[in-house]
Amino acid sequence: PPLSSNNEDKKKAEDKDSNPEPFALWSFGFWLTLFMAVSPGMFNASTAYLPQTFTMLSLLLSFDAWLRASHGMAVFWMGTAALIGWPFAVLIGVPMGLHILYKSGVLRAARWGIV
Repeated sequence: PPLSSNNEDKKKAEDKDSNPEPFALWSFGFWLTLFMAVSPGMFNASTAYLPQTFTMLSLLLSFDAWLRASHGMAVFWMGTAALIGWPFAVLIGVPMGLHILYKSGVLRAARWGIV
């Protein structure tokens, strides 16, 4: 029994590490979103014309999802920013796309892009 409880503790610790809470206070994405939301540049850009404001917020959500390793949502928000907001915003997503291709593989990334 002591060995089994020790193994169970290790398994619980591994499960906890592999599935972080979406809005955990230790999450880098949470803090990035918080600080960017209150930064002066975001404040000035939020009063700009509608397409730029929408693109800015979509890109913020895209990078937040990317930092949380939610690649499907990152691709969705990047596509939304480029298709509805400002088409040149897709250039900002090139490094993100290359990282997603590297981490997830071509087939999985293509599936997220199609959906």
